[in-house]
Amino acid sequence: MLSTMDLSEVGVAVRTGGVRTAVLKAQGHVFTIDLEIRDGSRVTLVAVADRKPRTFRDPAAALRVLHDLGIPTGQFDLASWQKGAPRGATLKRPDRSQALKAAHNAAAADREFRRQVEQLLAMTQQDNAQVGQVAASTLQSELAALLNDVPSSKR
Repeated sequence: MLSTMDLSEVGVAVRTGGVRTAVLKAQGHVFTIDLEIRDGSRVTLVAVADRKPRTFRDPAAALRVLHDLGIPTGQFDLASWQKGAPRGATLKRPDRSQALKAAHNAAAADREFRRQVEQLLAMTQQDNAQVGQVAASTLQSELAALLNDVPSSKR
């Protein structure tokens, strides 16, 4: 019987030297990853949520996972690969779709908020420049009045 490990468990096993090799295994039109661990037994990479074998429609995606885990070499088993097999229905992920739409809407709202803040900052800077001119003008007038009040001998 094959044991199973999820991605985080495999990561720990790799970091501690517990993985000997990986096998990219074809099963029809999908691929799975089996790992030979130090004691000689094999484990299958599974999804965290349902503990079912993690399948890859694209073998390159499986190879990226192995690379990211730090497994630089391995084997492949294409005996059960059905290259022309129908891929089945496209997976629908309404939960991911909803999350991506929400993230997209939040990003659009963030861009609009930032635009409004930048616009207000620009207006404030213009107002500050005008206020600064008025303040400088008022200050010059007050200094001139003070200088006019000071007797000429003290200037």
